[in-house]
Amino acid sequence: MEAQDTYAKELSKYSRQLFYILFFISLLIFFIESFKTSSWNLQRSAQLITTFIMTIGIVVDYFKKDHITRVYFLLIVGMIHLPLRYYNYHTTMAPSLFWLLMLPSMVTYFINIKTSWYVLVITIFQVLAINFLFKLQSFFPLVLDSFSKPEMITLISWLLMVILLTVFFNKIESSRLKYYELSKEKISNDVHKNKLSSLGEMAGAIAHEINNPLFVIAGNTYLMEKILKKDHPEAYSKLEKYLEKDKETTERIANTIQSMLQISRQNQEKPIEKVPIGVAIKLALDVSLASLEKDNIRFISRESEWELAAVINPDILGQVLINLFSNSHKAISHLENKWIKIDLEKTGEIVNLYFTDSGEGISPEIAKRIFEPFYTTQTTNEGSGFGLSISRSLLTSMGADITYLMREGHTCFKMSFRG
Repeated sequence: MEAQDTYAKELSKYSRQLFYILFFISLLIFFIESFKTSSWNLQRSAQLITTFIMTIGIVVDYFKKDHITRVYFLLIVGMIHLPLRYYNYHTTMAPSLFWLLMLPSMVTYFINIKTSWYVLVITIFQVLAINFLFKLQSFFPLVLDSFSKPEMITLISWLLMVILLTVFFNKIESSRLKYYELSKEKISNDVHKNKLSSLGEMAGAIAHEINNPLFVIAGNTYLMEKILKKDHPEAYSKLEKYLEKDKETTERIANTIQSMLQISRQNQEKPIEKVPIGVAIKLALDVSLASLEKDNIRFISRESEWELAAVINPDILGQVLINLFSNSHKAISHLENKWIKIDLEKTGEIVNLYFTDSGEGISPEIAKRIFEPFYTTQTTNEGSGFGLSISRSLLTSMGADITYLMREGHTCFKMSFRG
C-alpha cells in the first residue's frame, strides 16, 4: 500500500509538471502567431481555444490538485485542438491525423478502457465529418467532390488502424489489470497466511503455558476429591457439585487448548481425506461455543448429520467455521432472536454444509464484494477484511467452495465438498 501511495504521488507530480509545461507552450505559440500576423484564421482560433481551456484547467488544479482532472482537461484540449488543426490543412492526408490516431489508445492508459471507447467513437465521427466538409460544395442541393484514390486509401487505412490500435491496447490494459488484481489477491492471501502462521505459533505457545498449570489444577482437584471422599464424607457431600463443576471446567479448558494446538500446527500434519464433517464442527465449537452461550446465542444442529463424510482437512474447515461463528456473533448480537444453525445434506457425490444465522441477509452491494481481500464493513478495530477471503482460499485449497445465499429469509453461507 505504501508503494501504491508513492506511485500515485509521483504520477500526480509529473502530470502537474506536464500540464503546466503544455500550458506555457500553448501560451507561447499563441503570442508568436499573434506577432507573426494580425489577420485572424482558424489556426489562431484553435490556439486561443486551447489556451483558454488550459487556463481554466490551471485555475481548477489550484483548488483540486487532482491527477485525473488534469488528464481530462488535456483530453478536452486534444479533442478540440487536433480536429481544428486537421481541418485547417484542408486535406485528408494531414499530420494531425496521426495524433488523432493515437488519442484513443493514450486514453486507455491515462484514464480507462471505457473512456477510450467513447473517445474512439467521437474521434471517428470528427474525422469523417471534417472530410465531409472538405468535399462539400453545396448543402442545397447536396454536392460533394469525389475522393481521390490516395485519399480513400488514407481514410480507410486510418479507420482500420485507429480501431485495431484501440482494441489491441485495450486488450493489453485489460490483461494488465487482471494480472494486477490476481497479484493483489495473492499478496493479500500470503500476508494473511503469514499472520495466521504467527498467530498459530503464539496460540501454540500460550496453549502450552496454560496446559501445564491446568494439569496441576486437574490433579489437585482429583486428589482433593479422593481425600474428601475417603476421610471427610460429610464435607465431600457438600462440596461434590463444586468439585464436579471444577472438573467440567478444566476439561472444557483442556478441549479448547487441544483445539488451539491443532490450529497452531497450520494444518500441515493432517492430509485431505474422507472424514466425518462433525470432526471439524466439534473443533470449531470447542473454541466458539462459550462466547456464543455468553451472549445467549443458540446453536442448532442435528448431530446425526455430522456423520456425513467428505474429503476435507478438518483443521482447515474448523478454522473456516470459527471465522463464520465470529462473524455471525458480531452480526446478530443486537437481535432479540439470536441463533446459529448448521445443516448438512448430501446430493449425489457432493456434501453441502449450510451455515445459517438469524440475520436478515446482506445487501446486494455488500454481497458482491464480501469475498474480496481487504473488504470489510466493520470498523478498523473490529475487522481487517481478510476473513471470508482467506476462508474461500482455504476451502479452494482442498477442492471445496463457499457461496453466500439467502435461506428461508436469513443469512446463509453454503459450503460444498466432495463426498
